[in-house]
Amino acid sequence: MKFERIFPKKSKILKLFSIYSLVLLILIYLIFSSRFGWAYVDESQIQNCIIQDVISLIIWFVISSLSLFVFTTQNYYVLLKDGIVHHKWIKEDKYNFSDVIFIDEEYTEKHKTMLFYNKSGNPIYLVLDKDEKIFKEVKNHSKNLISQEEFRVKFPNT
Repeated sequence: MKFERIFPKKSKILKLFSIYSLVLLILIYLIFSSRFGWAYVDESQIQNCIIQDVISLIIWFVISSLSLFVFTTQNYYVLLKDGIVHHKWIKEDKYNFSDVIFIDEEYTEKHKTMLFYNKSGNPIYLVLDKDEKIFKEVKNHSKNLISQEEFRVKFPNT
Protein backbone atom coordinates (compact mmCIF):
# COMPACT_ATOMS: atom_id res chain seq x y z
CA MET A 1 0.00 0.00 0.00
CA LYS A 2 1.39 3.39 -1.02
CA PHE A 3 1.16 6.17 1.54
CA GLU A 4 0.69 9.80 0.64
CA ARG A 5 2.76 12.32 2.55
CA ILE A 6 0.80 15.39 3.52
CA PHE A 7 3.02 18.32 4.41
CA PRO A 8 2.00 21.15 6.78
CA LYS A 9 1.67 24.68 5.43
CA LYS A 10 5.08 26.05 4.57
CA SER A 11 4.23 29.56 5.83
CA LYS A 12 3.52 28.24 9.33
CA ILE A 13 6.71 26.18 9.31
CA LEU A 14 8.71 29.21 8.13
CA LYS A 15 7.34 31.34 10.98
CA LEU A 16 8.50 28.77 13.51
CA PHE A 17 11.81 28.40 11.69
CA SER A 18 12.46 32.14 11.74
CA ILE A 19 12.24 32.18 15.55
CA TYR A 20 14.54 29.16 15.75
CA SER A 21 16.98 30.75 13.30
CA LEU A 22 17.10 34.04 15.19
CA VAL A 23 17.85 32.28 18.50
CA LEU A 24 20.48 30.18 16.74
CA LEU A 25 22.09 33.30 15.27
CA ILE A 26 22.32 34.96 18.67
CA LEU A 27 23.80 31.84 20.29
CA ILE A 28 26.36 31.26 17.56
CA TYR A 29 27.33 34.91 17.48
CA LEU A 30 27.79 35.00 21.25
CA ILE A 31 29.85 31.80 21.25
CA PHE A 32 32.02 32.07 18.13
CA SER A 33 32.26 35.73 17.13
CA SER A 34 34.48 38.53 18.31
CA ARG A 35 31.38 40.32 19.69
CA PHE A 36 32.18 43.45 17.72
CA GLY A 37 35.77 43.22 18.94
CA TRP A 38 36.92 45.04 15.83
CA ALA A 39 35.34 48.20 17.22
CA TYR A 40 37.66 48.45 20.22
CA VAL A 41 40.91 46.66 19.31
CA ASP A 42 43.98 48.11 17.66
CA GLU A 43 44.28 48.11 13.89
CA SER A 44 46.50 45.04 13.69
CA GLN A 45 43.76 42.76 15.07
CA ILE A 46 40.77 44.19 13.18
CA GLN A 47 41.18 41.74 10.31
CA ASN A 48 41.18 38.75 12.70
CA CYS A 49 38.01 39.99 14.42
CA ILE A 50 36.21 40.51 11.10
CA ILE A 51 37.26 37.01 9.92
CA GLN A 52 35.96 35.55 13.19
CA ASP A 53 32.62 37.35 12.71
CA VAL A 54 32.31 36.19 9.10
CA ILE A 55 33.08 32.60 10.08
CA SER A 56 30.39 32.70 12.79
CA LEU A 57 27.86 33.97 10.23
CA ILE A 58 28.86 31.21 7.80
CA ILE A 59 28.38 28.60 10.56
CA TRP A 60 24.93 30.06 11.27
CA PHE A 61 24.03 30.03 7.58
CA VAL A 62 25.05 26.38 7.11
CA ILE A 63 23.22 25.18 10.23
CA SER A 64 20.13 27.22 9.34
CA SER A 65 20.08 25.88 5.78
CA LEU A 66 20.32 22.29 6.95
CA SER A 67 17.67 22.90 9.61
CA LEU A 68 15.30 24.45 7.08
CA PHE A 69 15.74 21.44 4.83
CA VAL A 70 14.96 19.09 7.73
CA PHE A 71 12.02 21.21 8.94
CA THR A 72 10.35 21.22 5.54
CA THR A 73 11.08 17.69 4.33
CA GLN A 74 10.99 15.61 7.50
CA ASN A 75 7.77 16.95 8.98
CA TYR A 76 4.70 15.37 7.40
CA TYR A 77 1.51 13.40 8.04
CA VAL A 78 0.40 10.02 6.73
CA LEU A 79 -3.29 9.12 6.77
CA LEU A 80 -4.17 5.56 7.71
CA LYS A 81 -7.52 3.80 7.99
CA ASP A 82 -7.54 4.10 11.77
CA GLY A 83 -5.56 7.29 12.38
CA ILE A 84 -2.84 9.74 11.48
CA VAL A 85 0.90 9.24 11.75
CA HIS A 86 2.83 12.47 12.34
CA HIS A 87 6.44 12.07 11.28
CA LYS A 88 8.73 14.64 12.96
CA TRP A 89 12.39 14.26 12.03
CA ILE A 90 13.13 10.76 13.36
CA LYS A 91 10.13 10.47 15.67
CA GLU A 92 6.67 9.24 14.70
CA ASP A 93 3.49 9.84 16.67
CA LYS A 94 0.29 7.99 15.87
CA TYR A 95 -3.08 9.47 16.69
CA ASN A 96 -6.00 7.04 16.42
CA PHE A 97 -9.34 8.40 15.27
CA SER A 98 -11.02 6.41 18.05
CA ASP A 99 -9.05 8.36 20.68
CA VAL A 100 -10.23 11.79 19.49
CA ILE A 101 -13.09 13.05 21.67
CA PHE A 102 -13.21 16.78 20.92
CA ILE A 103 -12.00 18.99 18.05
CA ASP A 104 -11.74 22.69 18.83
CA GLU A 105 -12.95 24.05 15.49
CA GLU A 106 -12.87 27.66 16.67
CA TYR A 107 -9.16 27.46 17.54
CA THR A 108 -8.43 25.52 14.36
CA GLU A 109 -10.01 28.17 12.13
CA LYS A 110 -8.38 31.07 13.94
CA HIS A 111 -4.81 29.72 14.16
CA LYS A 112 -4.75 27.33 11.16
CA THR A 113 -3.50 24.70 13.58
CA MET A 114 -5.79 21.80 14.43
CA LEU A 115 -6.39 21.36 18.13
CA PHE A 116 -8.02 18.17 19.29
CA TYR A 117 -8.16 16.33 22.57
CA ASN A 118 -7.69 12.62 23.10
CA LYS A 119 -9.70 10.46 25.47
CA SER A 120 -7.44 11.32 28.43
CA GLY A 121 -7.97 15.06 27.84
CA ASN A 122 -4.51 15.83 26.46
CA PRO A 123 -4.39 18.55 23.79
CA ILE A 124 -2.75 17.73 20.46
CA TYR A 125 -1.76 20.45 18.01
CA LEU A 126 -1.20 19.70 14.33
CA VAL A 127 -0.29 22.37 11.79
CA LEU A 128 -2.84 22.18 9.00
CA ASP A 129 -1.91 21.35 5.45
CA LYS A 130 -2.73 23.60 2.51
CA ASP A 131 -6.09 21.94 1.70
CA GLU A 132 -6.98 21.15 5.35
CA LYS A 133 -7.18 17.48 4.40
CA ILE A 134 -6.01 16.37 7.86
CA PHE A 135 -8.78 18.35 9.56
CA LYS A 136 -11.46 16.92 7.27
CA GLU A 137 -10.26 13.35 7.74
CA VAL A 138 -10.11 13.60 11.53
CA LYS A 139 -13.55 15.20 11.62
CA ASN A 140 -15.07 12.55 9.32
CA HIS A 141 -13.47 9.45 10.87
CA SER A 142 -13.69 10.30 14.57
CA LYS A 143 -16.68 8.39 15.96
CA ASN A 144 -16.33 9.31 19.65
CA LEU A 145 -16.72 13.08 19.33
CA ILE A 146 -18.56 14.89 22.12
CA SER A 147 -19.90 18.44 22.28
CA GLN A 148 -18.01 21.33 23.83
CA GLU A 149 -20.32 21.37 26.85
CA GLU A 150 -19.79 17.66 27.49
CA PHE A 151 -16.06 18.14 27.11
CA ARG A 152 -16.04 21.02 29.64
CA VAL A 153 -17.97 18.88 32.13
CA LYS A 154 -15.68 15.87 31.65
CA PHE A 155 -12.44 17.95 31.73
CA PRO A 156 -13.14 21.21 33.59
CA ASN A 157 -9.48 22.23 33.93
CA THR A 158 -8.69 22.32 30.19
